[in-house]
Amino acid sequence: MSSAAHPAAAGASSATALDAAALLPLLLEGSGEALLTFDADWRVTTANAAAARLLGRPAEALLGTDVWASYPEAVGRTFHRACERVRATGAPETVEAFYEPHARWYRARITAFGEAVAFTFRDVTEARRLAARFAAMTAASGTAAWVTDAQGAATEATPSWLAFTGMAPDAALDHGWVAAVHPDDRDRVAAEWGAGAAACTPFRIEHRFRRHDGAWRDVEVRAYPVRDGAGRVDEWIGLNTDVTELRDAERARAASEARYRRLFDAHPLPMLLVEAQSMAVLDGNAAALARYGWDRDAFGTFTLFDVRDPGAPAVRSDGAALPPHTGDVHRVRTRHRTAAGDAFEVEVHSAPLDLLGTDVRLLTVVDVTERVRAAEALQRSEERLRVTLDATGDAIYDWRVDTGEVYRSPGYARMLGHGDDGMGADKTSWIDRVHPDDRPDVEARLAEHLEGRQPAYAAEYRVRRADGSWGWILDRGKVVERDAAGAPRRMVGVFGEVSARKAAEVSLLDRTMQLELGMRSAGLGTWRWDVGSPTAEHSPSYARLFGYD
Repeated sequence: MSSAAHPAAAGASSATALDAAALLPLLLEGSGEALLTFDADWRVTTANAAAARLLGRPAEALLGTDVWASYPEAVGRTFHRACERVRATGAPETVEAFYEPHARWYRARITAFGEAVAFTFRDVTEARRLAARFAAMTAASGTAAWVTDAQGAATEATPSWLAFTGMAPDAALDHGWVAAVHPDDRDRVAAEWGAGAAACTPFRIEHRFRRHDGAWRDVEVRAYPVRDGAGRVDEWIGLNTDVTELRDAERARAASEARYRRLFDAHPLPMLLVEAQSMAVLDGNAAALARYGWDRDAFGTFTLFDVRDPGAPAVRSDGAALPPHTGDVHRVRTRHRTAAGDAFEVEVHSAPLDLLGTDVRLLTVVDVTERVRAAEALQRSEERLRVTLDATGDAIYDWRVDTGEVYRSPGYARMLGHGDDGMGADKTSWIDRVHPDDRPDVEARLAEHLEGRQPAYAAEYRVRRADGSWGWILDRGKVVERDAAGAPRRMVGVFGEVSARKAAEVSLLDRTMQLELGMRSAGLGTWRWDVGSPTAEHSPSYARLFGYD
């Protein structure tokens, strides 16, 4: 990661490489670290596979248990006291202790997130055993010290040298010590030794060295000149320190950081590391560079406030205002800008981290521009539908056939003289209002469609209004969702008020009947012939005039 630091990030570490230990709580599985998290009552809320393996219990059995009730031997001891301190002070701690029931040593990193506590730990029994053996060996043999003349020929076979290398005293004298240097390192060691000796100043070399058991070890060699009365180098004394464990740890850390770096960079969503107080953007993954159009060298030269579009508020996804600095995990809706100035809507998932002693936040950025546009388009579509329904006086319904729940737009209630919320939300509240004489036909037509015997449903029927009168409804609908067996799950439709049309039809029928009766009484009849057609139409009274009934 970039090593640049924003001027506003006073006190922040210049190192910006991902701290693997700080990322473990976000990447539970896929690492060798064991993790437990506890709530305010010390109940286990998270247990990964490594924790279950070290504790000898399934993760499911750990969840929800009181950790101190499950492990009473720890109460009042190192881990328990450290957890209480971390929760009280908020300062993370790393502790190491022996747990008697397991007869094992554990090393734990304890971090507080409000009332919650994250407990990351590993078994260090073998590491301590190796360290104890190394300490005992060092104490018994002293440091692997050596003495040479001015040209680098050993003049003494020190006990510590013989104990470390296992060489015979005679073999260690003169330049015999070179035999213990790894063959691939000898030319380099000779060149560095010659350069250091020529400078007549202390120097340091690292190389691989064969131990008494034949194992190749990483050693750090520090050489110091001893001068005579004239100031000339008379001999060299030095110490060989076995740094294998240190170099192994550094290599393991580098590999771990490289692994987490790859995970960070490979994440498909833009991710940013931001200093918690100054909001300086310290680092970003490949997806962030691509989405925002930044150059990696720019990290540390701008803040999150520079990224946010001017005037765009930062609000929680639940609509609440977001304080400037919070220690919790949250989601924020706002608008960001690319390096070219193009704005886009984002939802930012933010989580706190402790990166090399610096409070930072890991931000995962989700581009929700299309989602926002879709929501706005839906809102416009719904508004157009509302205006259309208001203009036509129609109403829509959405019936969950499988649950019985029905949504009807407010126009239906107004159509029947009720208030906007004066109708029930189920089928019964509808069918009970249908005129008893019309109900059998309505239910038969509905059943034909629900059973798939008709492609659509349509019926005209009378419904009871709020004042007790009857109004006519044109009801049209269609099943839009069925289950795997073909049973209806959802049906949508439209109600139209057709009382005026039905009244006009009745009035027209009455007038037609009255006209027919009048003509019959007067012995008259009517006929109509459309020229060009071979047939003509006539009234019943006309037929009677000619003796046809």
